[in-house]
Amino acid sequence: MLASQELHIHVAHSPDPDDRLMFWPLTAGYAPSTVEGRAYLFSFEEADTQALNSIASQGGADVCAVSAVHALRLLGRYQPLVMGASVGDSYGPVVVALKGGAGENVWNNQPASRREKLHLLTPGETTTAHTVAQLVGLE
Repeated sequence: MLASQELHIHVAHSPDPDDRLMFWPLTAGYAPSTVEGRAYLFSFEEADTQALNSIASQGGADVCAVSAVHALRLLGRYQPLVMGASVGDSYGPVVVALKGGAGENVWNNQPASRREKLHLLTPGETTTAHTVAQLVGLE
C-alpha cells in the first residue's frame, strides 16, 4: 500500500480510565489497521483536561477529548462524537471541601448571598468545573 493512501489520525485524551477504555481497542491493536483498502495509522497522546482543551483550540489533534463547556467553543472546528460524555449526576465536575473546614460550612445550609470568599482550585480556566464555579458565584 502506498504511503499516500495511509491516513494518520492523532488522538488526544485524558489518562482517566474511561478515556483509556474508550480507545483501548485502537491502542492495543485490536482494531483493523485497514478499512476498505485504506490504511489507518493512529498515534495517541494523554494530557490533563486544560491541556486537552488547549490542544483542541490549536487544532493539534484529529480526535480530542475536551471539557463539556469547551466543546461548545469548538463547534465550528470539531464535530462532537456520539460517545464519550463524562458529565452527569454525581460525576464531574466535583467540588470537595476539607471536612470541618470553612469550605464545608459555605456549602452546608448557607444561602448564596452569605457565601464567604473561598479559594477554589479548578483544573483550568477553560474547563467545565471552572465555568460551573463562576456560574454559582465562586472565584
